[in-house]
Amino acid sequence: MFRYIFLVLLALFFSSCSALSYSYNNKSHELVFNVSNDTSYTVKLYNPSVTPQFDGCSSFSYTLHDKSPTWGKLFIEHIDLHSNCQFNSETSGIFLYEFKENLKLKHFEQIEVKQYKNYEFYTYKINDVEYINFIYIFSPFTFTFIIDQKGVLSQEILQHFDASYHSSFLDKKRFETNYDYSLVKMNVFKGYFTKMSEDFSK
Repeated sequence: MFRYIFLVLLALFFSSCSALSYSYNNKSHELVFNVSNDTSYTVKLYNPSVTPQFDGCSSFSYTLHDKSPTWGKLFIEHIDLHSNCQFNSETSGIFLYEFKENLKLKHFEQIEVKQYKNYEFYTYKINDVEYINFIYIFSPFTFTFIIDQKGVLSQEILQHFDASYHSSFLDKKRFETNYDYSLVKMNVFKGYFTKMSEDFSK
């Protein structure tokens, strides 16, 4: 019963968060990227699978998988922290570190970084031969990580910030994986984020 109520609330939350830099509409299966105050870019997913993730510091968090001819394989982890919680280390660094460690990658080299407002775009070279893209979107209490295996989504969003941008790595061999590691799910064991300490002396 609790899970059903949570899923209903989750659907309402997805449908009403258009003011955020990123949101997912569970009804229309669309990702919405608000790249400026008056411009948004909408991406239609093919057959998304959404899994709610639970933690005492986080509500309305989830992981999402999708695969389509246009975008290839996408993995998304969206984390919505309570206002009295915080990450204990640099947020995107945690996600990238766990990606490398969980897949036991021998070589994981950052070769391109682009930053615009609260969007960060990374291109990595894996084991010297394959390439993969990551998108990191953040606000004070929401953090979204996207693994973009094909790299097309990264380029499309980047071109809304810089129309002349064109990736030099889309035609390279791409790294493929069925990644399914959740920071929220594993937080109870790893302590990625915790409640802020309160000072009762005042």
